[in-house]
Amino acid sequence: MEFAYTDGKRIMSEMETLIKADSSFGNIQLAVKKYQEATRKFQTAQAQKPEAIALDNIGILLTSLGERRKAIEYHQRSLQIFRAINDKKQQSYALNSLGRVYAYLGERQKALEILTESLSLAKEIKNKKSEGIALNGIGSIHNRLDDAARAEIYHIAALKLFEETEDVYNQSITQNYLGNCANNNKNYQKAVEYYEKAIALLKSLPEREMNPSFLGNLSDSYFQLGNTEKSFEYLNEAVKIAQTRGDKSNEAMFLQSFGQSYLKLGKINEAAQASEKSLAIYRTIEDPTHIVKTLYLLTKIKSRLGKADEAQTHIEEALNLVENFRAKIETGEMRDSFSNTIYDYYNAYIELLMERDKSAPDKNFAALALQANERARARGLLNLLAESNTDIRQGVDAKLLDKEIGLRNLLSARMENLTRILSGKHTPEQAEKLKKEVEQIRADYEQAQAQIRQTSPRYAALTQPKTLSLTEIQKEVLDADSVLLEYALGEKESFLWIVTKDSFQTVELPKRAEIENLARLTYDALVARNKRVKFETTDKRRARIEQADIDFLDYSKALSKTILAPAAPFLTKKRLLIVADGALQYVPFASLIVSNSKTEGQRTKDEGRFLIETNEIINLPSASTLAVLRRELNGRPLALKTLAVLADPVFDNQDERFQTSGAKKKNAPKFETVALTKNTETVLAKNLKRAVRDFDFEENEEGINLPRLPFTRREADSISASLPNNQRSKMLDFDATRTAVFNNELSNYRFVHFATHSFLNNKNPELSGIVLSLFDENGKEQNGFLRVGEVFNLKLPAELVVLSGCRTGLGKEIKGEGLVGLTRGFMYAGAKRVVVSLWDVNDEGTSELMVNFYREMFSAKKLSPASALRQAQISMLKDRRWQNPYFWATFTLQGEPR
Repeated sequence: MEFAYTDGKRIMSEMETLIKADSSFGNIQLAVKKYQEATRKFQTAQAQKPEAIALDNIGILLTSLGERRKAIEYHQRSLQIFRAINDKKQQSYALNSLGRVYAYLGERQKALEILTESLSLAKEIKNKKSEGIALNGIGSIHNRLDDAARAEIYHIAALKLFEETEDVYNQSITQNYLGNCANNNKNYQKAVEYYEKAIALLKSLPEREMNPSFLGNLSDSYFQLGNTEKSFEYLNEAVKIAQTRGDKSNEAMFLQSFGQSYLKLGKINEAAQASEKSLAIYRTIEDPTHIVKTLYLLTKIKSRLGKADEAQTHIEEALNLVENFRAKIETGEMRDSFSNTIYDYYNAYIELLMERDKSAPDKNFAALALQANERARARGLLNLLAESNTDIRQGVDAKLLDKEIGLRNLLSARMENLTRILSGKHTPEQAEKLKKEVEQIRADYEQAQAQIRQTSPRYAALTQPKTLSLTEIQKEVLDADSVLLEYALGEKESFLWIVTKDSFQTVELPKRAEIENLARLTYDALVARNKRVKFETTDKRRARIEQADIDFLDYSKALSKTILAPAAPFLTKKRLLIVADGALQYVPFASLIVSNSKTEGQRTKDEGRFLIETNEIINLPSASTLAVLRRELNGRPLALKTLAVLADPVFDNQDERFQTSGAKKKNAPKFETVALTKNTETVLAKNLKRAVRDFDFEENEEGINLPRLPFTRREADSISASLPNNQRSKMLDFDATRTAVFNNELSNYRFVHFATHSFLNNKNPELSGIVLSLFDENGKEQNGFLRVGEVFNLKLPAELVVLSGCRTGLGKEIKGEGLVGLTRGFMYAGAKRVVVSLWDVNDEGTSELMVNFYREMFSAKKLSPASALRQAQISMLKDRRWQNPYFWATFTLQGEPR
């Protein structure tokens, strides 16, 4: 093709013709040559914009060929030119292309930074197409990190933009992305609908060739639905297109799909052949993320073929690669998502090592498996603990710090607004708009945090915390009085490692499904009192709870027999360090019944003892976490004061305390002041005795109601009564505020106690937290929500933080990280230990437990928090009113046991 270079408009026209012709070339390598030829001619003509466009397109094509690092060079050259000529529109497109390549290389943090920059630029110049492409890129990354719900927010926003601009091609791309989200959520029928819509839209554009990845994705969903005939039909078609075009990346992906399908069909040799071809191609191109997936697939295949050495080689290479990816991630949330995606890789490695241990018990495979389990668990928390004692903001550009603070405050304000909207009357449109706004601010805030870490001299000096080997666990974590019980639940079988200071045992347990079923039955029976059944009569409720109590005894004994009995010889007079997994994280081990000895309690239907009666129990995310916690807090001076309590906040503008505060409230009803003592109860106290201390935000018309928690006042008075005034601080009523939490006064106390409502939001986990006073003494509304993310910004070097509310120990469950929520936040803030709950607590019963707990710590005996909690629970167990585990077993201690 000859070009006339005297007319700029003609140059651009010819360039556009060249771009449109791309889809008709058929061969990607030929297309690259044509673009390179055009680039040289544009350089000669000093036509910078067409040259940059050609460079960008070469990068896109090289990405398809798998030459990713080379593609980055072309995209960066393109971007440099667009910046020089100040073409913001093309800068945004080039940034989108560059971000896509980094995502392929597994550098997702870098990809997100670039795509976020593109998104901001596109919004600035009001370029909806580039904005949509950036949104799709960001959504795709979140979906690959196993966060389909968050990904959908971006893809739906992108689809709306492309529909507004009638951009059919990018609508098809977005429908494909939405199909990926549905597929990730195992909603395969919905995924098929999205993929078929994507294909139909693409077919309506005669100038566009079929995208083979659409066909490959559709094939996968049909296979999951059991339609293997259609699945292979589409997969064969996809492979042919990829091979014809020389599209090595897609060809390798489709061969990998064949391998997965054959493995599931039991055609192991065919699976091996297809997967090895796929790996061979991936090794010739730069796609480490897919190399990892193929190595994992081959691990399973080689295991089935009895080739354990090859399987181990494959999975160890895969894990080395994913650890390299992990090291490049700067934000905690992305680390968590990444842990979720690679959890299965570690499980496969553990299962392989434990299988090898059966035939060669002297080869140390079981100890390696334990170390692998440690590598798989709580890595995000380990990084946070290593960072928590370091001021990573020192030496960072002040403008960046100001930006982070501004975004943090803006995010807090928007979350407060979203919380209020979701908790009252609202339309779906209002909620969706606010959620989208919160998501964008949150993304900007995360990127600001990532930039701070990248530019922080102190963060750069931090070393990645090391996970422990068996020998190191025995040396650094355990003493003569403790035993570690570490669990790993697998699809085929599960494992328990029993470690003492001088011994090591492994036990094979039933598969995950069996253990988790027992755990859920046990938990459901424990919390039957919290279940609300529509139109249930008082008698029926009583009968249901009585049956649940009977069922609990059976389930608890069965679960104990399954997961504890094998360790029985090692448990006598030992402190138990429990590293649970899966659904076991929801069951307090204190409530498990150990049979064959008489109980000290008043139970008549069981002859066993609760584990808390025989052992002190501490929960840990991993053994390595305790070692890092000790190292980071070693030598930290004790705070000078003893106890700070925040309790009995004001939630309602009709609260009777306005009458005694001097506030002038219009139309406020008159109430008598509620006086609570240990021996008296007001009508209000009786009505609220069983008030639940948490709520979930549900999108309904009634909104939510937060009842006052009168027993939290008695709780605060009682636990602080034995301390002198200069050693305690009680923040009650209008004083129990967010301001009190953030003014740094709490950092002067060794024990910090929150007695208030908590809230766990499964739909929007970032909204979860605890509730403090929502009004000041003049009746003015104020932000009283202390959310999980905000806890990370506290400085709270406490020996113990107690969250005396409902389900404060729960959070978003992330494979490999466990239950991510308030516990992690307070540990990052500096707490050595945290006491939290696993279900909705009874107000009066909790007050009784907490009074006993602090009495044991502050009395002459001065028991450790772990020992004090045990004694408090045993005291409740001996009291006929509170002997049911529902009242005392909900609270668990996490952190330092000594």
